[in-house]
Amino acid sequence: PRLAPGAKVSVLVRPENIETVAAGEGGENVIAARVTGRLFQGEFSEFQFTAGNLVLTGRMHPSFRASQGESVQLRLRPKACVVLTASGPSSPP
Repeated sequence: PRLAPGAKVSVLVRPENIETVAAGEGGENVIAARVTGRLFQGEFSEFQFTAGNLVLTGRMHPSFRASQGESVQLRLRPKACVVLTASGPSSPP
């Protein structure tokens, strides 16, 4: 269903569906963020990012390297997002 402009929603995305993109690479749903935490988990590294007042947790391949405080670009693919409204969940087409 279509949402009215300015409608308040929550967007859910699984940590493994948060992608990093090269600096300056644009595209759909790319946001600037800062690394605020990281934890090596063996098969993956768990990173915490902040973008404005948003806090995101991403599961990245262990080869992804970023230091605490570093600026990164994140992509949230629309098909990987679930939008929650007051009337319930909906997924992008």
